[in-house]
Amino acid sequence: VVDATAPSLAALTSSAVECVIVLDRSGSMDTDHRIRHAATAVSLAVRALPAGSRFNVLSFGSHYQALFTQPTVAIDAASLAAL
Repeated sequence: VVDATAPSLAALTSSAVECVIVLDRSGSMDTDHRIRHAATAVSLAVRALPAGSRFNVLSFGSHYQALFTQPTVAIDAASLAAL
């Protein structure tokens, strides 16, 4: 369960960071909406990154996969809200 009221990483630091998020996609994630909760947590984590931060998501199940070939610059929360 994700606590949406937790302080954002941006509130803790104003400097850009590089973040790698590891996401479990194994069969056990199919029960109780676990993968949906994990996707929400990833979205919240990326939105909380300070402007200019870079991130990537590595997921694993029977094999591993990176979302991007290299870390990608996160869009700040204001830009995401405008989309």
